[in-house]
Amino acid sequence: MMKVGVVTNLVGLIIVLMLSGCISSDECSECRDQTISYEYSYENVALDSAVSATYDIQSAQYAIDEDKTTSYYWSGNIYGDSLEIDLGAVHQLVEFKVYSSDSDYINRNQKKIIEISADGNTWKSTGLSNINGLEVDIFCSSLSVNLMVNEMVCKIDAEDVRFVRYTVLTDDVASIRVYEIEVIAEIEERVVTYN
Repeated sequence: MMKVGVVTNLVGLIIVLMLSGCISSDECSECRDQTISYEYSYENVALDSAVSATYDIQSAQYAIDEDKTTSYYWSGNIYGDSLEIDLGAVHQLVEFKVYSSDSDYINRNQKKIIEISADGNTWKSTGLSNINGLEVDIFCSSLSVNLMVNEMVCKIDAEDVRFVRYTVLTDDVASIRVYEIEVIAEIEERVVTYN
């Protein structure tokens, strides 16, 4: 007899398999004839995350509310203001999408920088090229910009990430409006099948 229990917590879904009734392999063919495989999916892990900002904390939540329209947004007040997303756990980040009034991620004189961190202390900058004299730690392996929907998509090699920070690098702060940030992570699920 096989019993399957499912336990859910804040970190994710943990599948607990409890095999009982199999005293020896002769008595239970299911104990011997199983295949373990892994399925991968991609998910926006920024949804329902904690978000903070150095300015206008009330509007910071708009950056992860799934509304990509220009109706509601977060904007800084001075050069260096930032918006930070705490994903609550480390995820394998493979892509991030930013919907904002500034989709430029190619120009060396960018108006923002997007950084990622596994621990909230050590930050790595992302980009297509070095920015305003700052060295980029993680380069976009693929970058696409769709000005029709204010979207910029940066794909990176899988990186352990818990925090994402968007920092304004211009004195013309009012020109930067962040409508939405999506943090796309690769989710691995272990699948056990019995033959």
